[in-house]
Amino acid sequence: MAAFAIIVFIFFCMGFLAILVGVVNLLSGSRQSPRAKHKHAILNPIRERFGAENLRPNRLGELNVFRPALVFDYGRTMARLKHYGKPWSRANQSTVLETSFDLPSGQQVSIVSRGNSNGQQPNASFLETGDEEFDQKFYVYTNEPSVAKQLLTDPVKWKMSELKNLQSSELRVQLDGGMLKTTVQHWFGSGQDLLDFTQCALELFDQMMLHKAEGVEFLHQNQAAVIEDFRCPICSDDVMHEMVVCRRCKTPHCAECWEYNGKCATFACMEERCIRVEEQEL
Repeated sequence: MAAFAIIVFIFFCMGFLAILVGVVNLLSGSRQSPRAKHKHAILNPIRERFGAENLRPNRLGELNVFRPALVFDYGRTMARLKHYGKPWSRANQSTVLETSFDLPSGQQVSIVSRGNSNGQQPNASFLETGDEEFDQKFYVYTNEPSVAKQLLTDPVKWKMSELKNLQSSELRVQLDGGMLKTTVQHWFGSGQDLLDFTQCALELFDQMMLHKAEGVEFLHQNQAAVIEDFRCPICSDDVMHEMVVCRRCKTPHCAECWEYNGKCATFACMEERCIRVEEQEL
Protein backbone atom coordinates (compact mmCIF):
# COMPACT_ATOMS: atom_id res chain seq x y z
CA MET A 1 0.00 0.00 0.00
CA ALA A 2 2.84 2.36 0.84
CA ALA A 3 4.55 1.55 -2.46
CA PHE A 4 1.36 2.34 -4.37
CA ALA A 5 1.05 5.68 -2.58
CA ILE A 6 4.67 6.53 -3.48
CA ILE A 7 4.04 5.70 -7.16
CA VAL A 8 0.91 7.88 -7.21
CA PHE A 9 2.84 10.72 -5.59
CA ILE A 10 5.63 10.44 -8.16
CA PHE A 11 3.17 10.57 -11.08
CA PHE A 12 1.43 13.56 -9.48
CA CYS A 13 4.73 15.41 -9.16
CA MET A 14 5.68 14.62 -12.76
CA GLY A 15 2.32 15.91 -14.02
CA PHE A 16 2.59 19.08 -11.97
CA LEU A 17 6.14 19.65 -13.26
CA ALA A 18 4.99 19.19 -16.88
CA ILE A 19 2.21 21.75 -16.40
CA LEU A 20 4.64 24.18 -14.78
CA VAL A 21 7.12 23.85 -17.67
CA GLY A 22 4.31 24.41 -20.18
CA VAL A 23 3.19 27.59 -18.46
CA VAL A 24 6.76 28.92 -18.31
CA ASN A 25 7.30 28.18 -22.01
CA LEU A 26 4.03 29.90 -22.91
CA LEU A 27 4.98 33.06 -21.01
CA SER A 28 8.53 33.18 -22.31
CA GLY A 29 7.64 32.35 -25.90
CA SER A 30 10.73 30.14 -26.07
CA ARG A 31 8.77 27.14 -27.34
CA GLN A 32 5.82 28.20 -29.45
CA SER A 33 3.32 25.74 -30.84
CA PRO A 34 3.21 25.32 -34.65
CA ARG A 35 -0.06 27.28 -34.64
CA ALA A 36 1.53 30.15 -32.72
CA LYS A 37 4.52 30.20 -35.07
CA HIS A 38 2.12 30.29 -38.02
CA LYS A 39 0.40 33.37 -36.59
CA HIS A 40 3.80 35.05 -36.23
CA ALA A 41 4.60 34.25 -39.88
CA ILE A 42 1.25 35.65 -41.05
CA LEU A 43 2.06 39.00 -39.44
CA ASN A 44 5.57 39.24 -40.90
CA PRO A 45 4.54 40.90 -44.23
CA ILE A 46 2.76 43.67 -42.26
CA ARG A 47 5.85 44.20 -40.12
CA GLU A 48 8.11 44.34 -43.15
CA ARG A 49 5.88 46.63 -45.22
CA PHE A 50 4.89 49.14 -42.53
CA GLY A 51 7.44 48.65 -39.74
CA ALA A 52 4.63 47.47 -37.47
CA GLU A 53 5.22 46.68 -33.80
CA ASN A 54 3.36 44.53 -31.28
CA LEU A 55 0.36 46.31 -29.81
CA ARG A 56 -0.53 44.01 -26.93
CA PRO A 57 2.65 42.29 -25.69
CA ASN A 58 2.54 39.96 -22.72
CA ARG A 59 4.53 40.66 -19.58
CA LEU A 60 7.77 39.46 -21.23
CA GLY A 61 7.28 41.64 -24.32
CA GLU A 62 6.38 38.79 -26.66
CA LEU A 63 3.47 38.92 -29.10
CA ASN A 64 0.07 37.77 -27.88
CA VAL A 65 -0.16 34.55 -29.91
CA PHE A 66 -3.88 34.03 -29.33
CA ARG A 67 -5.17 37.44 -30.50
CA PRO A 68 -2.19 39.14 -32.20
CA ALA A 69 -2.31 42.91 -32.73
CA LEU A 70 0.05 45.35 -34.45
CA VAL A 71 0.44 49.12 -34.55
CA PHE A 72 2.22 51.27 -37.15
CA ASP A 73 2.40 54.83 -38.50
CA TYR A 74 0.54 55.57 -41.71
CA GLY A 75 1.16 59.13 -42.81
CA ARG A 76 -0.13 61.36 -40.01
CA THR A 77 -2.28 58.70 -38.39
CA MET A 78 -1.66 55.62 -36.28
CA ALA A 79 -3.06 52.37 -37.65
CA ARG A 80 -3.93 49.42 -35.45
CA LEU A 81 -4.48 45.89 -36.75
CA LYS A 82 -6.36 43.76 -34.23
CA HIS A 83 -7.77 40.25 -33.99
CA TYR A 84 -10.82 39.50 -31.88
CA GLY A 85 -12.40 36.23 -30.83
CA LYS A 86 -11.11 32.88 -29.64
CA PRO A 87 -8.69 30.66 -31.61
CA TRP A 88 -10.96 27.64 -31.17
CA SER A 89 -14.19 29.42 -32.19
CA ARG A 90 -14.14 30.59 -35.80
CA ALA A 91 -17.70 31.91 -35.59
CA ASN A 92 -16.58 34.73 -33.29
CA GLN A 93 -13.30 35.65 -35.01
CA SER A 94 -12.80 39.03 -36.67
CA THR A 95 -9.93 41.12 -38.06
CA VAL A 96 -10.13 44.90 -37.62
CA LEU A 97 -8.01 47.72 -39.02
CA GLU A 98 -8.48 51.00 -37.12
CA THR A 99 -7.32 54.45 -38.19
CA SER A 100 -8.08 57.87 -36.75
CA PHE A 101 -10.81 59.70 -38.66
CA ASP A 102 -12.49 62.79 -37.22
CA LEU A 103 -16.13 63.43 -37.98
CA PRO A 104 -18.17 66.11 -36.19
CA SER A 105 -19.35 64.86 -32.81
CA GLY A 106 -22.29 62.48 -32.96
CA GLN A 107 -22.13 61.73 -36.68
CA GLN A 108 -22.16 58.05 -37.63
CA VAL A 109 -21.78 56.16 -40.90
CA SER A 110 -21.88 52.37 -41.22
CA ILE A 111 -21.44 50.40 -44.46
CA VAL A 112 -22.11 46.65 -44.29
CA SER A 113 -22.02 44.05 -47.06
CA ARG A 114 -25.42 42.62 -47.94
CA GLY A 115 -26.25 39.01 -47.23
CA ASN A 116 -24.99 39.38 -43.65
CA SER A 117 -26.28 41.10 -40.52
CA ASN A 118 -27.72 44.55 -41.23
CA GLY A 119 -25.22 46.29 -38.94
CA GLN A 120 -27.49 49.22 -38.16
CA GLN A 121 -26.11 51.66 -35.59
CA PRO A 122 -28.16 53.30 -32.81
CA ASN A 123 -30.02 56.43 -33.99
CA ALA A 124 -29.06 55.74 -37.61
CA SER A 125 -31.36 55.17 -40.59
CA PHE A 126 -30.99 53.29 -43.87
CA LEU A 127 -29.67 55.32 -46.81
CA GLU A 128 -29.97 54.53 -50.51
CA THR A 129 -27.07 56.08 -52.39
CA GLY A 130 -28.77 56.04 -55.78
CA ASP A 131 -26.00 53.84 -57.18
CA GLU A 132 -27.92 50.68 -58.01
CA GLU A 133 -24.86 48.45 -58.32
CA PHE A 134 -23.44 49.64 -54.98
CA ASP A 135 -26.80 49.44 -53.19
CA GLN A 136 -27.13 45.81 -54.28
CA LYS A 137 -23.87 44.99 -52.50
CA PHE A 138 -24.01 47.12 -49.34
CA TYR A 139 -26.29 48.54 -46.67
CA VAL A 140 -25.54 52.12 -45.62
CA TYR A 141 -26.76 53.48 -42.27
CA THR A 142 -26.19 57.01 -41.05
CA ASN A 143 -27.66 59.77 -38.93
CA GLU A 144 -26.30 62.42 -41.33
CA PRO A 145 -27.22 61.52 -44.95
CA SER A 146 -25.44 64.56 -46.40
CA VAL A 147 -22.15 63.55 -44.76
CA ALA A 148 -22.52 59.93 -45.91
CA LYS A 149 -23.17 60.98 -49.51
CA GLN A 150 -20.14 63.27 -49.41
CA LEU A 151 -17.98 60.38 -48.20
CA LEU A 152 -19.30 57.83 -50.68
CA THR A 153 -17.45 59.05 -53.76
CA ASP A 154 -16.96 56.75 -56.74
CA PRO A 155 -13.38 55.81 -55.66
CA VAL A 156 -14.68 54.97 -52.15
CA LYS A 157 -17.40 52.75 -53.61
CA TRP A 158 -14.85 51.07 -55.85
CA LYS A 159 -12.53 50.40 -52.89
CA MET A 160 -15.45 48.98 -50.91
CA SER A 161 -16.18 46.57 -53.75
CA GLU A 162 -12.50 45.63 -54.01
CA LEU A 163 -12.37 44.93 -50.27
CA LYS A 164 -15.49 42.79 -50.53
CA ASN A 165 -13.93 40.79 -53.38
CA LEU A 166 -10.94 39.90 -51.18
CA GLN A 167 -13.04 37.66 -48.91
CA SER A 168 -16.47 36.07 -48.73
CA SER A 169 -17.23 36.90 -45.09
CA GLU A 170 -19.04 39.96 -43.80
CA LEU A 171 -17.36 43.30 -44.47
CA ARG A 172 -18.16 46.24 -42.22
CA VAL A 173 -16.82 49.81 -42.37
CA GLN A 174 -17.77 52.11 -39.49
CA LEU A 175 -17.08 55.79 -38.89
CA ASP A 176 -17.83 56.71 -35.30
CA GLY A 177 -16.07 58.05 -32.23
CA GLY A 178 -13.15 59.51 -34.17
CA MET A 179 -12.23 56.14 -35.72
CA LEU A 180 -12.54 54.44 -39.09
CA LYS A 181 -12.90 50.69 -38.47
CA THR A 182 -12.72 48.19 -41.32
CA THR A 183 -13.78 44.74 -40.14
CA VAL A 184 -14.02 41.28 -41.69
CA GLN A 185 -15.57 38.38 -39.80
CA HIS A 186 -12.64 35.96 -39.86
CA TRP A 187 -8.91 35.61 -39.26
CA PHE A 188 -6.69 35.39 -42.32
CA GLY A 189 -4.86 32.16 -43.12
CA SER A 190 -1.92 33.67 -45.02
CA GLY A 191 0.33 36.69 -44.69
CA GLN A 192 -0.29 37.85 -48.27
CA ASP A 193 -4.08 37.79 -47.80
CA LEU A 194 -3.76 39.81 -44.59
CA LEU A 195 -1.40 42.27 -46.31
CA ASP A 196 -3.82 42.68 -49.25
CA PHE A 197 -6.68 43.39 -46.84
CA THR A 198 -4.60 45.90 -44.85
CA GLN A 199 -3.34 47.68 -47.97
CA CYS A 200 -6.83 47.92 -49.48
CA ALA A 201 -8.34 49.16 -46.20
CA LEU A 202 -5.66 51.88 -46.01
CA GLU A 203 -6.43 52.89 -49.59
CA LEU A 204 -10.09 53.19 -48.57
CA PHE A 205 -8.97 55.45 -45.73
CA ASP A 206 -6.98 57.57 -48.21
CA GLN A 207 -10.03 58.00 -50.46
CA MET A 208 -12.28 58.95 -47.56
CA MET A 209 -9.74 61.49 -46.33
CA LEU A 210 -9.96 63.32 -49.67
CA HIS A 211 -13.37 64.72 -48.74
CA LYS A 212 -11.62 66.70 -45.99
CA ALA A 213 -9.10 68.29 -48.37
CA GLU A 214 -9.92 71.96 -48.89
CA GLY A 215 -8.96 73.93 -51.97
CA VAL A 216 -8.30 70.91 -54.19
CA GLU A 217 -9.70 71.18 -57.71
CA PHE A 218 -9.79 68.22 -60.07
CA LEU A 219 -9.29 68.77 -63.79
CA HIS A 220 -11.69 67.44 -66.36
CA GLN A 221 -10.19 65.03 -68.85
CA ASN A 222 -10.03 67.63 -71.65
CA GLN A 223 -8.12 70.01 -69.33
CA ALA A 224 -5.29 67.60 -68.55
CA ALA A 225 -1.89 68.21 -70.13
CA VAL A 226 0.49 65.50 -71.31
CA ILE A 227 3.75 65.44 -69.36
CA GLU A 228 6.58 64.38 -71.63
CA ASP A 229 9.37 64.23 -69.03
CA PHE A 230 9.13 62.02 -65.97
CA ARG A 231 11.50 62.33 -63.01
CA CYS A 232 12.37 59.21 -61.08
CA PRO A 233 11.80 59.80 -57.33
CA ILE A 234 14.89 57.72 -56.51
CA CYS A 235 17.63 59.11 -58.77
CA SER A 236 15.86 62.43 -59.63
CA ASP A 237 16.83 62.07 -63.29
CA ASP A 238 14.44 62.06 -66.23
CA VAL A 239 13.01 58.65 -67.05
CA MET A 240 13.61 58.33 -70.78
CA HIS A 241 13.45 54.57 -71.29
CA GLU A 242 13.01 51.33 -69.36
CA MET A 243 10.27 52.87 -67.25
CA VAL A 244 8.18 51.07 -64.67
CA VAL A 245 5.18 52.51 -62.84
CA CYS A 246 4.01 51.61 -59.37
CA ARG A 247 1.08 49.23 -59.51
CA ARG A 248 -0.68 51.12 -56.70
CA CYS A 249 0.00 54.87 -57.13
CA LYS A 250 1.24 54.80 -60.78
CA THR A 251 4.38 56.84 -60.01
CA PRO A 252 7.03 56.40 -62.76
CA HIS A 253 10.46 55.01 -61.83
CA CYS A 254 13.57 53.97 -63.69
CA ALA A 255 13.52 50.18 -63.95
CA GLU A 256 17.04 49.94 -62.48
CA CYS A 257 16.11 52.25 -59.59
CA TRP A 258 13.02 50.17 -58.81
CA GLU A 259 15.06 46.98 -58.77
CA TYR A 260 17.64 48.65 -56.53
CA ASN A 261 15.06 50.06 -54.07
CA GLY A 262 12.80 47.01 -54.20
CA LYS A 263 9.59 49.06 -53.82
CA CYS A 264 7.88 52.35 -54.68
CA ALA A 265 9.67 55.47 -53.42
CA THR A 266 6.44 57.44 -52.88
CA PHE A 267 5.89 58.18 -49.19
CA ALA A 268 3.54 55.67 -47.45
CA CYS A 269 2.93 53.70 -50.66
CA MET A 270 5.47 50.90 -50.12
CA GLU A 271 4.13 48.88 -53.07
CA GLU A 272 6.55 46.15 -54.18
CA ARG A 273 4.84 45.35 -57.49
CA CYS A 274 5.31 47.41 -60.64
CA ILE A 275 4.14 47.54 -64.24
CA ARG A 276 6.81 47.67 -66.96
CA VAL A 277 6.15 50.31 -69.63
CA GLU A 278 7.39 49.62 -73.13
CA GLU A 279 9.26 52.37 -74.99
CA GLN A 280 6.59 52.69 -77.69
CA GLU A 281 3.97 53.25 -74.96
CA LEU A 282 6.05 56.09 -73.61
